[in-house]
Amino acid sequence: MERIAMLTKAIKDGLYIYDVNATDLDENDKLIFTLLSKISGMIIEPNTGVIQWKPTEIPSEPYEVVVRVSDSNEIPVSDIQSFTIEVTPAPPRISTIKVTNGYDSFNRELSAGNRIKEVLVSDNNRIEVGPNSYVVFDFSDISVPPNVKMTSVVLYIEHFEQDEFPAKKVKWSIGTGWPKNPEIWFTINAPLREGEQNDSMDSWDISSFVDTPKKTNNLQIQIANEDMSRKISVDYIYALVEWNWPEAPNLVEYKLEPVR
Repeated sequence: MERIAMLTKAIKDGLYIYDVNATDLDENDKLIFTLLSKISGMIIEPNTGVIQWKPTEIPSEPYEVVVRVSDSNEIPVSDIQSFTIEVTPAPPRISTIKVTNGYDSFNRELSAGNRIKEVLVSDNNRIEVGPNSYVVFDFSDISVPPNVKMTSVVLYIEHFEQDEFPAKKVKWSIGTGWPKNPEIWFTINAPLREGEQNDSMDSWDISSFVDTPKKTNNLQIQIANEDMSRKISVDYIYALVEWNWPEAPNLVEYKLEPVR
């Protein structure tokens, strides 16, 4: 029997596929493939030599796999080869980004007065936005790599407005460049939650407008109160960001042993 040839390796939807091929000088012999050492859950198709394995956990150390192929001769001939695989976690593709700083209508930094902490958690310590004014918030830079594809960016804002607050007088705008050179990408009329007892979280899916890593890394939100007499309150703000890597294999083969 000639040497075993490890020919094909593929990873698809988290499934590890390895095609073990062997040749025999006697073309009439049937070859049988067996795993002598394997990772839990790994299987081999005995007639084709195709190995399949879908990892359910990350092994703490590299794992050795040993394959034997035998022929159907009356006096069987066999060959063995081993290889080692290492499972590495897939790179991250989801992140929660929180507020790091902000500015009021007079371009004063909210962090200077330690006010930014009022929107970092849901604790009823709120930032109030007075009549005919606004606040702008920066988000932490998660440094989304430039070669990834953005799949989802959702803002979460906990807020309430004073009772009998008029509709269409609270605007949420996303963009960049505040406070000196604002560039607005999109604006909506914010949902109203009148009265402190209705303080709750609303979500805003901005995936269609924040669709590149550059925009994600420079995202800001402006919350504007256009009413002339009533206040609004903001309690908690954060964003959930998701992206896909061009190729993110989570299995790496790094050593092949000589044939015995």
